[in-house]
Amino acid sequence: MDMIRYCFALLKWRGAQAKSLVLEVLPFRKSSLESPPSRKPSLEVSPFRKLPLELILHISSYLPPESGATLALTCYALYSCLEMQCLPPLKKAECSVVNRFLHLLDRDLPGHLLCPHCNKFHSMSLAETHLPSRQQSLASQPRLACWKADSEDYVSVVIHDRFSSTIFRMAMKAHRQGHDTANFTNLLSNREENPFRVGFRELHSATARIQDGSLLVRNQTVFMIPSSKKLPLPWSIRIRICNHIRFGLPSQLYKDGIQIPHSDAIETYENKQGIIYCEHCHTEFRIDFKSYGEDGNAMFVTTWIDLGDGRDPDDFKWKSRVHYCVEGMKEKSNSPRGSIYAAFEQKVDSDFKCDSLLTAQDEKYLRTKSRWSWPEDIELSHEERIRQYHYVREGRFIRVDGYFQAITDDGGHHYLF
Repeated sequence: MDMIRYCFALLKWRGAQAKSLVLEVLPFRKSSLESPPSRKPSLEVSPFRKLPLELILHISSYLPPESGATLALTCYALYSCLEMQCLPPLKKAECSVVNRFLHLLDRDLPGHLLCPHCNKFHSMSLAETHLPSRQQSLASQPRLACWKADSEDYVSVVIHDRFSSTIFRMAMKAHRQGHDTANFTNLLSNREENPFRVGFRELHSATARIQDGSLLVRNQTVFMIPSSKKLPLPWSIRIRICNHIRFGLPSQLYKDGIQIPHSDAIETYENKQGIIYCEHCHTEFRIDFKSYGEDGNAMFVTTWIDLGDGRDPDDFKWKSRVHYCVEGMKEKSNSPRGSIYAAFEQKVDSDFKCDSLLTAQDEKYLRTKSRWSWPEDIELSHEERIRQYHYVREGRFIRVDGYFQAITDDGGHHYLF
């Protein structure tokens, strides 16, 4: 690390320039430029120790600028030999060359992440500073490009409030290098109560887990509806499964073929639809209901998301989750139904119990009556005249013949294709 800081200082890559490279570490000390710390020369155990200086210089002259610079950073001995030959070309190189150099460094910096948005190295020990909640406390400082990217992609909406793409990439880099990822996955998990709903209670939880080289996220939102209501649905909530499946109004659940039991039949209710999946992104979900007696009837919306390996911001798994565009929908998810659920839960769909994720604290919160009463003029019910536009078959939404749902940004409509 000292060697790399030394190189960056000589290349004048520490300022706020177009090719600015910043290591989020302790301030660089001038003394380190004058007298690098003593250590056992790496050449003592390298084949290079037997080569004359002229041959080393000749070999390095055939290397691309980024490779020559990384060779110079191998140890102080090689640095002293190759500094004048390998570093000046890198300083004058195009951005593409500099980016290749950064990616070469990224492989050997286990404690730092090369951010694709900032073109900087972020310290993985400071991962918590990238949480949305911490970003707000640092409002007096310039916003990082990766923070802006998350905001523009509505990451807090399409994944969950606490999610950070930078921490996601840190977790995946640590995983690839065989390091412990518990701290990162904990930061990417969340539990949040929403006591401000009128007439019902809402609880959200999110858990992140790495499986088979991908980051998987399970989100569950629970609504506790008064038992006196005919349907166990919240009256004022819009349910977003992903950018391609949204339910703007409770009646749209029925329109799209979601099974909704009446409150008086919820005791014997059985979810026969199971896992439903999106054809345009790697998302699966199911909607379940359970009676809690006089305390209310609960609606469980559980989603499982596969966000990929975090290497490339343009990876389909990531891009299809955070972006909504017609072009992006030309490519479809090829995951078999239930595969994301099975990878996360390590069990089959039929074994899933919607309330198994709740803790005693969660149940206590949900069973507590809302501080505000349900609006007297609102009563949800199945209406025979409501036309059903989709039905669910084998985990897919099938459009009813003769109906086409137009794309719209109106909050009262949904995006199903």
